[in-house]
Amino acid sequence: MAGTGGVAKIVKKTPPHEVGIFFIHHTLDEVTTHHLSLIRKSNPAIPVIPVSGGTRKFDDGLLGMDLNWNDYCWWRHTRCGRKELAWEYSDLLLYGAYAKSQIRCKRWVSLEWDVKCTRRVEDVFKTVWNNDLVAANTFTYRQNRNWYWFEQYRKTVPNKMITSIAAATPFGVVMCSDRLLNMITTNVALVEKFHCQNEMRIGTFAKHFGMTAASCLWMQGKVSWHEDHIDILKTPGIYHPVKTIT
Repeated sequence: MAGTGGVAKIVKKTPPHEVGIFFIHHTLDEVTTHHLSLIRKSNPAIPVIPVSGGTRKFDDGLLGMDLNWNDYCWWRHTRCGRKELAWEYSDLLLYGAYAKSQIRCKRWVSLEWDVKCTRRVEDVFKTVWNNDLVAANTFTYRQNRNWYWFEQYRKTVPNKMITSIAAATPFGVVMCSDRLLNMITTNVALVEKFHCQNEMRIGTFAKHFGMTAASCLWMQGKVSWHEDHIDILKTPGIYHPVKTIT
């Protein structure tokens, strides 16, 4: 793996699993533990790897401060896990976990701690299964130039990526192909130069690398950035954000 100044070429065998799940969390509280158990109950046949951005982890999980991809990239950028920075850089936990994990999948679904998942992820994403990046909403700068985070961070985009500005929202539920995560984690120098918000960073990376991105229409109305914008149905599904046990 390359340090901060270079690019490493990673040769991987064909991933044996169709899909895996990274569960991004910061505490081991009751809600977090409950949501992890729901994910595993609904997806018993696929790998589920908890990834902690806090100081404690689940027994079978990974700890952000121990992810040595790019010289502890996430730990440095969040100034040792500071809460006010942890959310904007939570995608670095995903990249670090992907680089660290010995399990290989053709695609990975990243679910944050406040996701209630009671359905197989294969069923949720089946209509957009073959895309490299999927979220409830994906869009480019040209399609939505007034989006708040574009206005905040557009000037931080590296020159070579300026025509590729895009986003995948919300970051709480995203699906990434193995080839997208492989490209991101082997282009360390580019990651180092790109200081912005997680949804904008991953969307821009996908467009810059020529990957396909799609919105999952099924998630709209169920996955959003604010709990007032979603309807939690009794039918199995994926819902975000859900900050209590329901």
